[in-house]
Order: sequence, then structure tokens, then C-alpha cells
Amino acid sequence: MAFAVLNGIAFKQAWSMTHFTVGSAKAVSLHGLSAWERVRILAGGIAVTRPVNAKNPLDYGMKFSTVRFPSGKEGVLEGWLIAGSGNKPPVIMFHGYAAGKGGLLESARYFHQLGYPVFMVDFRGSGGSFGNSTSIGYHEAGDVLNTVRYAAGIFAKGPPIIFGRSMGAAAILRAMRDLGLKPGMLILESPFDALLHTVANRFRMMGVPAFPGAELLTFWGSLQGGFNGFALKPAEYAKSVHVPVLVMCGDRDRRVSVGEVESVYGNLAGEKVLKVFRGAGHEGFEVEKAREWRKAVREFLKQ
Repeated sequence: MAFAVLNGIAFKQAWSMTHFTVGSAKAVSLHGLSAWERVRILAGGIAVTRPVNAKNPLDYGMKFSTVRFPSGKEGVLEGWLIAGSGNKPPVIMFHGYAAGKGGLLESARYFHQLGYPVFMVDFRGSGGSFGNSTSIGYHEAGDVLNTVRYAAGIFAKGPPIIFGRSMGAAAILRAMRDLGLKPGMLILESPFDALLHTVANRFRMMGVPAFPGAELLTFWGSLQGGFNGFALKPAEYAKSVHVPVLVMCGDRDRRVSVGEVESVYGNLAGEKVLKVFRGAGHEGFEVEKAREWRKAVREFLKQ
């Protein structure tokens, strides 16, 4: 009976984590939860609202056009095209988990200021793209590949610089190893080394043991999403990456530790730069650490 109950809870947790709620759901912080709140969340999961884009490039002073294109036979993705001012390759940008392309606008503005054309895309389940679910980087790798193929017909200069945050970074690395993606350079923010580890971190953030909950959550999430979550290991994918890569992370990130990021970084086979932002969390470096972030990006692109 205990085994059945435990698996039932894990099933609901996995479903809540990978299937977004359409409409509105109360935002929940995993920090400072009471004992009762922890029990409730562990039993029923956290409802995650389907990400929407509250702002667009015009809000940041950038003219843009909206495009829609297929990601294989699965559905249609939505992207924002922002023209550049020089003869430079495009920067193609991919967001993280439970987010949308609108969350990358501050970063996109800086690339635009440097003269790069920018192409921002919603993954499946987010913003203007199809679906209401996510595989936390596995199937999204196909979205990355199809986006880059679509972009090849728009931008004459290439190969592209590809930017990925967290889940987006994982999807990019899988697309390179398993799907034949060939970018010119990568900029990766807070890449997790393995899905199992980032799931375990969610339990630790609530102050509860990760075993066996993380393993069960990964198992049921894999079954529900039609992929092997235990094999979703960006650190392993990194071994096939031979292009220049800038990796950035925060030393106070509780979702992806510096050690996990270093596992990805250590396996990269080409030229690489690691930037750790002191006092920073999981994301938002382009705002909280604006001067450092811009310097790191600018120097990497100049090399």
C-alpha cells in the first residue's frame, strides 16, 4: 500500500511539473514553507501556469516581426525576429523551464545593441507555440533544430550563435549530440548536468530528502512524456561540443549548483569560458549583474 501511495504521489508530482495549467495559478516559492505546505505540495504537486509573454521587443525599443513555423510534424512554434545593424550572424535564443521568450528580452536588447540580428523562440508549451506540456529539454531539442533550420532560410550570415538558459541550454546540447545541430558558438546560462539532479534539487529546496522521490518523479515524468529522463544528461552531451562556448552561472543557485555547471563545462571539447556570478541565483544575470554579464558576453564574442 505504501509503495502504491508513493508512486501515486510521484505520478501527480510529475504531471504537475510537466503539464502547464491554462489560466492562472498562484505562484509558490519553495523557500520558507511551513510543514503543512510542504506536505500539501509533496502530495499534490505545484500547479504551474502555462507561460505567456507579457512584453514584446517594442517594450524594449526594438522593432520586430512575429513568425510561425513548424517543428517537424508535432506543431507550430512562434518566434520574434529582430533585425541587426551589421553583417553579423544571428543570435538565436531559447528560454528556460516554465518561461517564454519574453523573459529573454533584456539579453536580446544587448545583442541588438551590438548589431546582431536576434531570433527569439517559444518552446512547445510556452507563449505563442503549440501545446501545454514540456519535457524539460528532451523533445525541445527538436524545437532547437527546427528553429535553426528555419532561421537558415532567413539569415544569410551564419552559422548562428545560439543562446540557451537552463532547460534551453540542455535542449541545445542534446540537439548537438543527437540531432546534428552545428552552431558557430554557444552561450549557455545555468545548464543542469542531469535531469535527475535538477529534480532532486527541487526536493532539497523544500528541505526534504531527494531519494526516492526524485527517481520516481523522473520515472513517471519520462513515462508521461515519452522519453527517458534518466538519460537526459547535458554533461554527457557536452563531450560532443567542439565550438566555442561561454558558460555562465550563479554561485547561489539552488536549482543548479556550480558543481553541476562545472560538470557540463568540464566536458566541453572546444574553446570555452566559465563565468560565475557571485551572489547570483538561477537566472537574471543580465539585470542583477548587468555590467559583469555584458562584459563577459562582449569579450567572448570578440575573441
